[in-house]
Amino acid sequence: LTYKITEPLYGINDMHMMIRFALGEEMFDAEQIQKVNLIHAKKCAAQLTIPLRAGTVGRIEGLDAVKKRKQVVDFLQYYHVGDVIQTKSLGTQSQHFGRVSIVGKDREDVFETVAYIQNELQVFDIVGNQMNTMPFDLNRVTANV
Repeated sequence: LTYKITEPLYGINDMHMMIRFALGEEMFDAEQIQKVNLIHAKKCAAQLTIPLRAGTVGRIEGLDAVKKRKQVVDFLQYYHVGDVIQTKSLGTQSQHFGRVSIVGKDREDVFETVAYIQNELQVFDIVGNQMNTMPFDLNRVTANV
């Protein structure tokens, strides 16, 4: 899923490059290679997953607001109302409600966007209990910066 970050950052899609290569074509042309700049000052990117508790999804709040945020360049949603997250999924990728690709002007912009998403996007089960669990602790990152 790196292409969901590389395309907004560089204007190239590395997934398309790999497909072209697999088909025996050139991976990229001179124009595309010129776009690659590994020192992208003033931009920062991240992907955030949203783990859920086991249960049946009954209600989702804040999803549209999260998708409209300019820093959110992609939102891959795995579960919808009525879908079941089984206990055997806990601790695996199948536990995640979705994956958010974020590109911000800097690290602080990305941190603010992560905090916004974790406050805004709420998933509830069919009896009204919140299913969101294990929010990402931004202090783990900021303490080491």
